[in-house]
Amino acid sequence: MDEEQSKTIDVPDNNEDVMSLIFGEHLEDVLNGLSKVILYGFGIMGKDLCRLLQLYNIIPAYFCDDNLSKIETIYFGVPVISFAELKYRYHNHIILVSTNKYSDEIYRELLNNDFPSDRIITSSTIPIIENGINFKKFIPKKDSKKNRNILIMHYPVHEGWVSVYRQIIITLLYCKEINYKFSFLYNDRNVLPKDMLDLADIYTLTDEDLHNLREYGEGFLGKLPDSLKPDIVIYIGCIPINIEIDLHLRQHFANSVVMVMEGSLITRVPYEPMLCIDPIGCTTFAYISKYWSQIEQKFILNSDQKGKIAWLKNSVKEYILETSPFHETFEKYKDFEKIILLPLSIYVPPEYYDYYSYVETVLHCMPKNIGVIVTVHPIFRESISNHQFECLKTEYPNLIHEEIVYEYTFSSQYLLPHVNGVITYFNSSLTYQALLFDIEVIHVDQIISSELPNIKKLFFEQNKSQKNDSLLFWLLSRYSIFYSMRRGGKNSVYDNVFLSRFFENTLEYTKRGDFLNLYQEIEPYEICFDKIVSYMHGTPIRNIPPSLDETYQNTMTQYAIVAKYTENLQKGVELNSHERLLGKNILIYGMGTPGKTIYRDLMKKSNVHCKLIGVLNSDSIDRYEFKGDECVIVTPTYDFDLIEMKLREKGVTDILNIDDLIY
Repeated sequence: MDEEQSKTIDVPDNNEDVMSLIFGEHLEDVLNGLSKVILYGFGIMGKDLCRLLQLYNIIPAYFCDDNLSKIETIYFGVPVISFAELKYRYHNHIILVSTNKYSDEIYRELLNNDFPSDRIITSSTIPIIENGINFKKFIPKKDSKKNRNILIMHYPVHEGWVSVYRQIIITLLYCKEINYKFSFLYNDRNVLPKDMLDLADIYTLTDEDLHNLREYGEGFLGKLPDSLKPDIVIYIGCIPINIEIDLHLRQHFANSVVMVMEGSLITRVPYEPMLCIDPIGCTTFAYISKYWSQIEQKFILNSDQKGKIAWLKNSVKEYILETSPFHETFEKYKDFEKIILLPLSIYVPPEYYDYYSYVETVLHCMPKNIGVIVTVHPIFRESISNHQFECLKTEYPNLIHEEIVYEYTFSSQYLLPHVNGVITYFNSSLTYQALLFDIEVIHVDQIISSELPNIKKLFFEQNKSQKNDSLLFWLLSRYSIFYSMRRGGKNSVYDNVFLSRFFENTLEYTKRGDFLNLYQEIEPYEICFDKIVSYMHGTPIRNIPPSLDETYQNTMTQYAIVAKYTENLQKGVELNSHERLLGKNILIYGMGTPGKTIYRDLMKKSNVHCKLIGVLNSDSIDRYEFKGDECVIVTPTYDFDLIEMKLREKGVTDILNIDDLIY
């Protein structure tokens, strides 16, 4: 469906009655969980309405959409299901039609498929959302006299981080106990959502302003109005910029608490997204850098905690090893006594002019029986050439540089189970992920001044896993905040009670200098660790992009399937009449081109031989309630064995490869 443009609307004075105006007589059933809420329409209105309901503690069960490319995706923790599944399973639940453009068409379609009219709610019948949703106008009235001013600064602006900031702003605005006011300092208007102009005061930061701020500690900050006296300043930017700007921000806003927001140790696929918000500083000046040893000494695990962290580490190791594409690559280097990972990220130690001199220094300090595998951040791939790598290999035969690592996204984290150590900087996600694999970490500042014997001592030191487990436990249960709605958003950046309490505690403890007690347990560690493992196993089987050759082969295979399928149809051979499908309830696994083609065919009214009841992918297998009478057609033939195994674990016995049906 095409997405509508949001428009300004009027909202009744009594915001407490907003949900009553939407659900009417059905509100009690919705609040008590007796009726699921399903949003029909995955456009702008549907997404905004989903967030609005969640802010009022109503979590939609599903989206439904006719765009097949959206089916089985997840947005704000809410899966998108097909109309086939909606028909088969959810006739008696509340259908909220969240689109204006197609509202009448969808309403007629629902009625034609025997959905009760009194349980269909269209946007045209609800004046407060008929023309779109403006979040600021839905903010609950507050009796509190407590005020907080927050300044958010970001350079360079990145769309992904802007969405995080926007969510934090919306979440805190819905906190009833405190009146929040926001200011946003940015450099690129094009990436700001339109409603940011309503949610915050906007100030523009130019490249010249940033240069003056970084070099001289003056410029734009001096141009800000004197009335801007934030309680909290939050910022994020490129690491080389952060170190210089952090000091200037703390000097200029001496009476404010300046917090750095960064991705936490597990941020990227297949891990659940997590953030850390640090009031001390960034990189080598961050909280964890300053208090690492104190945390290790103070935070002692009991037997239950030791058992749970061991379970978490084993679960992660097994999964990453199972999905790693680098097993064959490392077979070539098994003669090395140890292998060390040197990831070249966006941060180059200031003591070095460029990547080349940094890599050369590391190799010079490293014993020749220790292999050093070097990876380069994709954005800075051209900062050190293949020719330079070849020159280094001539003098240092223990240098390992493999082109295969650049065929995958976030490849360094998949290298960790294959190496014995990693050289990186404080607050790098790899520093912390190394704790999951019990491998050694050398920090950049240790390399700079170290002689060869010191490097050897660092890597051949006795096992420190006991202390590492304590630190890992602390990082995951206290320092990291979930940024995901897969579990309803409780204790995450979507939870206004939690997030407001987090900022208030951080403000209080920082002001009084009680830094060792600053980070409290976010939620019971059992729940936190279960979330991480559950999320990881809920990601697609191929959780990193396949190589280019493999992608090409898979694409050609799917084209061949569609071509054969079309050829059969032209000959009058219809899939729905295949003897293996007669009278069955059909689920289609995979919404690539073959899956979409079959879906459209089986949804035709002329299909009287079998019933299409939905679609599946690796995300939806865990949430789907199988009854035991389903027949699953698997369309990604290249992954059939893995998919079949996972389906059988769920009790499915009737599993068909699409190849067997069309060839």
